[in-house]
Amino acid sequence: MSVPSNNLIFSEVFNCTFAGMPEIHFLPLAAPDALYPLNVLVNPEDLLWGAAPLREIWRNKILNEGLEGQIHGRQIHLSPLLLPVPAVLMTLKTHGASTTYARGEELVWCVGDPKAAQQGEVKQVPAEWPWLDRPMHLFTLAAEAMDSSLSYAEEHWKVKPPAELPTHVQHIGNPEDLHIAPGSKLLGCTLNTTSGPIVIGPGAEVQEGSHIRGPFMLGEGSTVKMGAKIYGPTIIGPHCKVGGEVSNSVFLGYSNKGHDGFVGNSVIGHWCNLGADTNTSNLKNTYGEVMVYDGAAGELAPSGLQFCGLIMGDHSKCGINTMFNTGTVVGVGCNIYDSGFPPKHVPSFSWGSAGGGWVEHDLEKMLNTARAVMSRRGVALDEAAEERIRRAHAAAFPSGGK
Repeated sequence: MSVPSNNLIFSEVFNCTFAGMPEIHFLPLAAPDALYPLNVLVNPEDLLWGAAPLREIWRNKILNEGLEGQIHGRQIHLSPLLLPVPAVLMTLKTHGASTTYARGEELVWCVGDPKAAQQGEVKQVPAEWPWLDRPMHLFTLAAEAMDSSLSYAEEHWKVKPPAELPTHVQHIGNPEDLHIAPGSKLLGCTLNTTSGPIVIGPGAEVQEGSHIRGPFMLGEGSTVKMGAKIYGPTIIGPHCKVGGEVSNSVFLGYSNKGHDGFVGNSVIGHWCNLGADTNTSNLKNTYGEVMVYDGAAGELAPSGLQFCGLIMGDHSKCGINTMFNTGTVVGVGCNIYDSGFPPKHVPSFSWGSAGGGWVEHDLEKMLNTARAVMSRRGVALDEAAEERIRRAHAAAFPSGGK
C-alpha cells in the first residue's frame, strides 16, 4: 500500500470569506503530506486549534487584535501552518500586518496579491514563531492553542468563571481559571486549575467521579465519562465521549474513547472509536527519542520528542485490548482488531489484526460504516465528504486495490 498523496486534494488555495472583514485565503502547503494523516480528509486550516478550527481562530484574532484596521479590506494570504499565537500576532501588529513574510522560499503571510507581494520586500519569519509542521505539534502546542482560543470561547461559547459551583463539585485553584459555558453539566467531579485553566463548552458534561487537571478544554456537546482521569494540556473537541486515563492529548471531534485504557501524547482524528482497554505507549523503555512515521518522507523519522503516543486519522477504529507502540501513526479509514501491537505505521484503508494479515478495507463497507457512525450524531455523510474519501482511497490504491 502507498501513502495517500494529498496533492490530489490540496492543489488549490482555500478561501474563508466573512461579512465585514477582509477575505482570508489559505495558501497550499509546500509539503502536503507533512501533516499526514490528519489532513487527508480535511483542510489543514480546519484542524482544531483549541476551541475552534484554525480558520475560525484566525478570523477571531484578525477582528479583535487590531489587524483588520491595518489591512483596510484587502485580501489576506497565509499558510495554514502559521499559528495565531501571541508571538505571531505581536510581530504582525508591531511591524505592520501588510508586511510580507516567508519561511525560506515558502510564502507564509501577505496582504494583497501574492505574486506582487513576492516582487517587493519579503522578510524572513522570526525564529520564535511556532509552526504546525507535523501532527504531533497539535498536542505539544495544546496549551498555546487553549490560551490563544480562550477569547473565541468567551465570545462564542459565553464561558466565564461561575458565580458558584454545585456542592458536589470540588474546585482546586484560582476561581478565575475556571471557564464554564451555559448549558454545561458538572456532576460530582474534581477540577484542578493549579497547573492551568479549565474550559467547559456549551452542552458539555463532566460525569461523576472524574478528575481533571488543567490546562483542559472540553468542546461543545462532549462528555467526560464517570471515573475519568485527565491530565493537561488536553483538548477534547466537539461531540466526543472520553473515559479512562488521558494525558496531553487532542481529540479533533466526534470521536469516542468511552472506556478504560490510557491515551497519552496523542492526536485522535474525527469519527474515530477506540475499543475498551485500548492503550497507547508514549515512552520508550530506553527513554530515548521516539521515531514517528513522516508522511512527507515516507518513512520513520526522528520526532524530537521523548513522549509520543498515537496519531490516528479520521474514520479509523480499533477493537478491544488494542495496544499501540510509541509513535504509532494510523491512516484514515482503518479497522484494527485483536490484541497486540500493530505496525508503527498502519497505512490508510487498512483492515487487519495486530498479529498480521493486513488487507484493504473495502471502500464501500468503510463508507457504509461511516454513514452509520455519523447518523448516530445526526450528521450526514454529504457528497463532498464522500468524494474526498473516494479520492483518498484512489490515491492509496492507484491500481484499484483488491
